[in-house]
Amino acid sequence: MNIEGNIRKARIALVIIALLAAELGCKFLSGGAAPTLSSDQSSPPLPGVTEISAPSNLIQVTVTLEADRIAHADINDQGGEVSAVSAGGVEFHLSIPPGALPGDYSIRLTPVSKMDGLNLSGGLLGAVQMEPEGLIFLKPATLTITLPPDIPPEEVVPFAYQGSGESLYLYLAKLEGNKLIFQISHFSGFGGGRGSVGETSGWPSAPGGSSGSDAQQQGGDYCRQHCGKDDYDPQKMAEYFRQWFNAAIYPALKAAESDDSTLDVAGAAFLDWARQVSVAMTEQYLAKELKDGATSFLKGLANSFDQSYRRCMQVDAYQANKMLQRLREIALLNGIFGATAPAGYTLEDKKPELQSCLTFKLKIDSLVEYQFEERNDKMITQVTGDITLKLNTDTWRFDGSGTLETKQFTLEGFAENASDSDIGVECEVSYGGMQSTSVSVKDALISWEDKDKSNATVQVHMPLQPAVLMTDSAKLICWHYYVDGSKEKMEGKIPSVPTWSGGFAVVHEDRKSGDLYIFTEFETGSGQLFARFAEEKAVNKMMVTVSDTLTMDLLHTPGQ
Repeated sequence: MNIEGNIRKARIALVIIALLAAELGCKFLSGGAAPTLSSDQSSPPLPGVTEISAPSNLIQVTVTLEADRIAHADINDQGGEVSAVSAGGVEFHLSIPPGALPGDYSIRLTPVSKMDGLNLSGGLLGAVQMEPEGLIFLKPATLTITLPPDIPPEEVVPFAYQGSGESLYLYLAKLEGNKLIFQISHFSGFGGGRGSVGETSGWPSAPGGSSGSDAQQQGGDYCRQHCGKDDYDPQKMAEYFRQWFNAAIYPALKAAESDDSTLDVAGAAFLDWARQVSVAMTEQYLAKELKDGATSFLKGLANSFDQSYRRCMQVDAYQANKMLQRLREIALLNGIFGATAPAGYTLEDKKPELQSCLTFKLKIDSLVEYQFEERNDKMITQVTGDITLKLNTDTWRFDGSGTLETKQFTLEGFAENASDSDIGVECEVSYGGMQSTSVSVKDALISWEDKDKSNATVQVHMPLQPAVLMTDSAKLICWHYYVDGSKEKMEGKIPSVPTWSGGFAVVHEDRKSGDLYIFTEFETGSGQLFARFAEEKAVNKMMVTVSDTLTMDLLHTPGQ
């Protein structure tokens, strides 16, 4: 085989590659609209459920749920309603007002069929468990339980519990006919039982531990006997609330101003207390306590944002959930009970911190190989590159650009055999400089289910737009050794063609949307490695098998 034949063979292979690229090259180079996403682009798709730990000294019960009677509804910050009915005919209706939720949630109501450990002579009248557990409402939601008729009002015992019954306590509610009406500040379980005042003596009146329990209990007992009656004295009831606030609620809020690990429990206890103050019609006597508590809560929320930002900058992207949640809570609670939020804690104020926290780097490694049928001839091009992804706070998507560099370009098997007149042939390929090209990402979606990194599932929608990458021209040098002892050096040039770009386009044609390639199958990572895409894929075109071994590592790189 002579040198012209070797060069011609290499050129034919490159022409085939060029044809493969040309087959969809117009699509590869053409413009096009970015893919349309169905999710709402007006706010970041980050969840924000708060877990509330159960105090240790509350009554323990065992709850059995009617899983086949569950009701659910998707409700956002515009509010909504959901209803469920137990097998025994007890009706549960939840009404959530606009502004009560800081985002979109799937709300679930599950009736309770049995509650072991509820020590009331008349047993359980009806209860419902609401999820997601621990979800805090920024405005009170209303739960109405329609109880069986003809039960004496003084025998109805309203209660709430947390978790699966780990802690149960008395909860102040209104009884209108046979409708038990709760104003609730967070999700757990609520219900009503039947018993006497004596049977509930010693029951706690709210979550929050032993501190203040005397005032809670005294207030609960007083309301059981007098609320809704002519001898009810709101000023006397307000004094019980004040003692409870000073003994338990306010100290917990003040401690949470600097310790955000306790803020959710302290805030939920305060909101519970405030709701019960409202139900008992004692707000006018407790205006100072309501304002002081709300002011302290707002300070704690601001501190919690700062602490979450600090943790995010230590490579914990999941803290962005808490940062956004705190800003939403501050916005919705600002002005409540006359309290004013600390300055500088609006979403607009904190966009720089969010952008600094939520910075990612996409590292790309792609090895495209052409295997020509009936021979061992191969052409291999490997490219690597980085893209820095920045949060666009107008769309809550990520944009970025970077460079792809040719790391490897090799030809194998194109000059292996000698002709009959040859003793042998030795050839080598001399490559020119490695080429580079631009690559960009537009409107990438990076989100996760659940609130922290312990059990989060990452979701990535990565629209990749690489420009055409040409290989540099190569020189083919061959020494031919003949039977007469002579040798001959021959040289030829292999033209530049888009080997990687053509192969990438062919292999990933099914991902094409306009001028973008959409990648979604990212696996959740750990540490700085937030998520990874890894795939080996091959297709056959025009007697050539084209494959791509592609890895994309999504790294959390805050502050870069």
